[in-house]
Amino acid sequence: MSSFPRALLDAFQSCFRLPTSSGIPAKNPDPTSAAKAREDFIKRLFAVTLSVGVASQIVRIMFDPSHVSTQYDWWPVLHQWRTILLLGISLTIVVSSWEGYLGAIERTPLEDELRFWIDIALVFSYLMLTLSSQIYGLWFSIHTVIFIEYLAWDIARSNLTVYKDRQKASPQRQHQLSMVITIVWLLYFVIILLLKNYTPYFEGSLGFTAIALAALAGVLLYRRDKKYRWCWPCKLGAVLAPLIVLAVVACLKVN
Repeated sequence: MSSFPRALLDAFQSCFRLPTSSGIPAKNPDPTSAAKAREDFIKRLFAVTLSVGVASQIVRIMFDPSHVSTQYDWWPVLHQWRTILLLGISLTIVVSSWEGYLGAIERTPLEDELRFWIDIALVFSYLMLTLSSQIYGLWFSIHTVIFIEYLAWDIARSNLTVYKDRQKASPQRQHQLSMVITIVWLLYFVIILLLKNYTPYFEGSLGFTAIALAALAGVLLYRRDKKYRWCWPCKLGAVLAPLIVLAVVACLKVN
């Protein structure tokens, strides 16, 4: 095999290989009672978001008085397919965030107040995201705000002594840094926001479905990038692929 195809194959395989440490792995610090109390509080807020946000929206859609009678009418429910789609994506965002959050606070417990307050703002943003699933422009705006809060969380963590010590013990390349990953995907969602709220190409059924699925793909790819710490070519490919699909849909101008 020539050098270029081999290098291309190695780059592709690295996208699905967990990053390895170049130094001695740092032991996760034991959380104090204050950190445990903060963690427990955020866990309760996540539960509130799922119950108040997602559950209340499901009840509103499924049991609206306009289509509940002696014989249930499914057509008004199916007519709200855009709201249902965004609500499903919202649920994916909340659950995937919960999975990532548990790993993050295990490595760096909530000993600092700044990340604790950012976590509170994040969970309330999740709640607003689920409740705004029927207000499409607002939903995409809140989604972008959530990634700004992710970036603020990464910046706050980067100033912690335990995080700096871990970086010294196990240095990471630029593309592996959590902050860099978040910035890349924040830019992706800013583009998604601009396309949805400031262009006329994604108002029809096909356009709306495409841009909503692009938002879902961005969330899933962001979580993969966080886990596997993709190289720059992999990041660029992951970002461009959904945007190219959106460009094709915009050129079709199909409603």
